[in-house]
Amino acid sequence: RLMNDKTIEACDFAKKSGIDIYTIRLEVRDTGTDDMMRTCASRPDQYFDTPSSRQLKEVFDKIGEQIVKLRLSS
Repeated sequence: RLMNDKTIEACDFAKKSGIDIYTIRLEVRDTGTDDMMRTCASRPDQYFDTPSSRQLKEVFDKIGEQIVKLRLSS
């Protein structure tokens, strides 16, 4: 619990500094970790729950698409 709180604190500081945070939960089935990773992400669509490492390429492709869209719209 303490580690999750410290992680959220660091994420909040980064977000307030203008850093966009993407989070990926990989092969973990723990509600506390899920909540922490969701909270840490800058937006709901920047959190990815990935039950299998085989899905990582797809997740990174989606993140890449989001980053490109952000740069084009800025």
